Amino acid sequence: MTFTWLNKQGVRSSEGFELQFTDRFKAEYRENGRTTQIHVETSGGNAYIDEESIDRLAGPFESLPPGAGRERIIRNLREALAFQGLTLVVG
Repeated sequence: MTFTWLNKQGVRSSEGFELQFTDRFKAEYRENGRTTQIHVETSGGNAYIDEESIDRLAGPFESLPPGAGRERIIRNLREALAFQGLTLVVG
């Protein structure tokens, strides 16, 4: 998987998803025309997220199952953040 910069705060993967920081504590994860907002706190090279905050993809609004869908998104987030120089910490 490779990444390109959208701008100083966002990246796009070769697999089609995007991660864009929208303000100090929020990021948008976009995939297949759907978007979810994630609360993210960064400190000391780490990006902290609450796994439970990754539960919906909008457009149309649908819930993610607690298994494979959420795990795939977390894996994608981990790789996108690593490209940006951050380590994902899931709580």
